Amino acid sequence: MRTELIKALLFATVSFASAYTDNSNPKDIVLNGLTALLGNTNATKAVQGIETYFSPDYVQYTNTDILDHDSFVQHIKDLKVGLERSNLHIKTIIGPTEASTNSSLEHQVGSHHHITLGYGNKTMSSDVISLFGLRDGKIVECHEVTQ
Repeated sequence: MRTELIKALLFATVSFASAYTDNSNPKDIVLNGLTALLGNTNATKAVQGIETYFSPDYVQYTNTDILDHDSFVQHIKDLKVGLERSNLHIKTIIGPTEASTNSSLEHQVGSHHHITLGYGNKTMSSDVISLFGLRDGKIVECHEVTQ
């Protein structure tokens, strides 16, 4: 019992899904999307989150990598293989702002979040700064810098 409590406290997932349920608000769409992807260890739930919050036209630009929708889905599935712990901490969320008139985006939302993934006795930890573009209530692009 004590061990389970300690694990729960150390690796508790920050869950915004229950706090942010207004899927018409761009900020909530991003928070719910991040939580669906990174707030659990289950690949099926993560893929369902992609279907719910991300457009089939989604493109992600991370450092020097570019992922289209299918590559992004595979990337998330690969992250979940052997994953035992996932801790998402949203440090800052900014927006939404309306995109410029010469953009096909409707809104932009910025985030600074920290993710820690645990695989057995190994841990991966990253700080991420992202700018999400939204259109028609879905995330269509993400420009991200990961450290």
